[in-house]
Amino acid sequence: LHNLRVSQFHNSMYIYFIILNVYLRSFIFFINSNNIWHWRLPLQGILNELVVAGLFYLVIGLLWIIIKRKRIRKLFLFLFSVLWIVINYINFQYASTFNSLVPISWFSELNNITSLGNINDILIQNIETNMIYMIVIPIMFSVCFIFCIEKYWIDLDKRYYLFVFLLSAFFQSSTLYADIHPRIESVVHSHILKYWYYNYDDQLNKSKESAELNSFSADFLERIIEYKEDRPILVPQIKNNINVVVIIMESFRAYELGVYGSNLNISPNFDKYAKKGLLFNNIFSSYNLSRVGMWSALCGAHQNVIGGSVFTNYEDHNVKCLYDYFNELNYETAWIHGQSATYDSQGYFMNRHQVKHIKDRLSFPVDSEILGWGLSDKELMKFSLEYLENLKTPYFTVIQTITNHHPYVAPKGYFTDFGFSESINKFFSTFKYSDAMLGYFLDEYLKTENGKESLIIITADHGNGKELVEADRNEKIQILNQYHIPLLFIYPSSGKQLKMTIDALGGHLDIMPTILDIMGIPHQYPIFGKSLIRNYKYRYAKGNIEGGWILAENRFIKMRSSNTPMNIYGDIQSQKPGDQIWINLFKEIDDLQFWMVKQNSRVSLSHKLHSLGWKYH
Repeated sequence: LHNLRVSQFHNSMYIYFIILNVYLRSFIFFINSNNIWHWRLPLQGILNELVVAGLFYLVIGLLWIIIKRKRIRKLFLFLFSVLWIVINYINFQYASTFNSLVPISWFSELNNITSLGNINDILIQNIETNMIYMIVIPIMFSVCFIFCIEKYWIDLDKRYYLFVFLLSAFFQSSTLYADIHPRIESVVHSHILKYWYYNYDDQLNKSKESAELNSFSADFLERIIEYKEDRPILVPQIKNNINVVVIIMESFRAYELGVYGSNLNISPNFDKYAKKGLLFNNIFSSYNLSRVGMWSALCGAHQNVIGGSVFTNYEDHNVKCLYDYFNELNYETAWIHGQSATYDSQGYFMNRHQVKHIKDRLSFPVDSEILGWGLSDKELMKFSLEYLENLKTPYFTVIQTITNHHPYVAPKGYFTDFGFSESINKFFSTFKYSDAMLGYFLDEYLKTENGKESLIIITADHGNGKELVEADRNEKIQILNQYHIPLLFIYPSSGKQLKMTIDALGGHLDIMPTILDIMGIPHQYPIFGKSLIRNYKYRYAKGNIEGGWILAENRFIKMRSSNTPMNIYGDIQSQKPGDQIWINLFKEIDDLQFWMVKQNSRVSLSHKLHSLGWKYH
């Protein structure tokens, strides 16, 4: 026991690095509460600190084999500690400003620091209280450890190198916890060393500023920003604190739905309710990823093609989304999903928009059924029914399914051989299962008092590139069939029922303004989408599959071959002046969306666009 106790003291340097790293990490947690929506995230950060503490211990241990003089050892360890403390302080300041970790290119920028002025003046001007906690106290702690209790660490026991290595490997494996999707640039659950390692080529070291926005084209103002003035609403509005439930079905493309012409008979429940509600016939998804469909549907925005996905890279944007509007109306806001909310940074997004109740797979009972990528749609719908029954009204809730996703695992009793390839049979089986669970939810929910007082919207997160098997229906361009998605509004059963179909052309981004329009909620903020229940002159659908395309005025134009416009059936058309207008608008839309997500102030963004002619409804 005596020998073990001495060995533990001799290896207390590992404990020193743990204390130092965790202490410095704790300040990161207080930067922005929007980054911490679940205890798993700070736990990941702590585990990463333990890994780095082990790395430091092992590197120092190897150096000690080379460096024999105790004085030099102490001086080296002290200088290393001071450097690490200063780097963490700079990272804290950087993360406070930009909500991301300091890039490794920061070191090269030190060469230009004198261009800002005298170095002494710079230091004096930047003195603040945080320096006491983040520089002075940890340096004093380091001095105490290195110079006052050296007998407990100076003779490192080589037997413990392997122990610390294995321990650090264990902590590293813990940071790969299945329900935490890696997000290297995260200030909360990533680590600055890991960030530098994965981004040594400075791929994330991009300017936080975008090009100045000076004007809109006349075509943009006429065709994209088309004001709703003198365009009466086509359906009854709802204004009495009605609950709103949006159900986003995974890969639930319209081509397989009976109400849109399919003869597969795998969607009897959606078809049944489609005959009782407001059905939209010509809505298309812009991409094949959930995060893009969610972003567009919830925020009335286009995919941020230039800067990458908003959800995963999570630009510090101030776009106003549906959750923000309903929060302003004092609604309870919720998001329910059968997968981890860390995937694609969905939890960050939801918390950024003040979603009050974020429910992902760890919110479900531990024995919940798992199918494929997440919890089964049955578990999701059962949980949602119980949760909404007890949620304070009125509420705005998004329910997002996952079962109809690769690898397409259907539960026993639902797999069917439809006579096609195994891949298609599996897809149709999970599709039919998801439809059955949708029917289960609607049947039960509409019996409840909350359900009777709800506006329900059903759509898909995206289409997909799966083979189209009903050959006699393939009259349209394949990509339009593959990314045609359903959109159904079911009015509250307590009021007047609405049975209607609308052929207006649109996409995910038109869902948000349509919901606001039906609810009678004005939006004093720019929204790309147009309400689908008013007769606008210009409508379009824009996609980013296969290099990008735009559908407008019954013309389909691929951006890769913009000289060959087609009709919706794929027949080559001669060019018209209007074709080039839409080609130019495609790029102008992308440039503007990129500019919008780069802005740091919702107020200044709104004022800027309004001053350039964007009218808000």
